[in-house]
This record gives sequence, structure tokens and C-alpha cells, in this order.
Amino acid sequence: MLIFTLACGEVPADRVEAVVALDGSVESGETVFDENCRGCHGPKGVGVLFAAPSLQGNTLTPREIVAQILGGGIQMPSFDGEISDVEIADVAAYVAQDVATR
Repeated sequence: MLIFTLACGEVPADRVEAVVALDGSVESGETVFDENCRGCHGPKGVGVLFAAPSLQGNTLTPREIVAQILGGGIQMPSFDGEISDVEIADVAAYVAQDVATR
């Protein structure tokens, strides 16, 4: 079974589930976000015109967020192998539990 990301990548479902099972840390995820995602998605995920959409108020599940991070998208690179699985779980937790609620 494959999980398709929002734009174009495909990621095996068991790969996504393995990362989701790590139960990421929101606090650590903020640091990972600032180091790897902020340049395109802006501070606190507000988005940057012509670079990346706002992540605030998004309705993606943690599984969908992990799949997007692993598989990349139209302009978003895949972070699979670029940051650790724990870091991916952490940033997914931060986006789902903090950024999306803004």
C-alpha cells in the first residue's frame, strides 16, 4: 500500500507508519521546523508568498504531514534521508499540534 502526498511523491504506508509511531515532540519539532522549514514556510508556518503555503489552520493529519515531509511535493523537496525519522516525527507533531491550531 502506498500513501500519496499532496503533490506528487509516493511513500510506502509502512514507512509513514514507522515515523508516526515515534510519537514526535512538539517542543523539539519547533527547533527542527526553524532549522529546515522556516525558510520557505515562514516563522510559525505563516507561509511565504510564491515560496510555500501557510501551514496555519491546515487540516492535515499527522500521517499526511509525515507523508508530505517524506515524499516532498511540487516545490517542496523530500526530507527523507535529509533529517532523521525522529526529527520528521517531531516537526510533524509541531505542525499538527501547534502551527495548525493558529
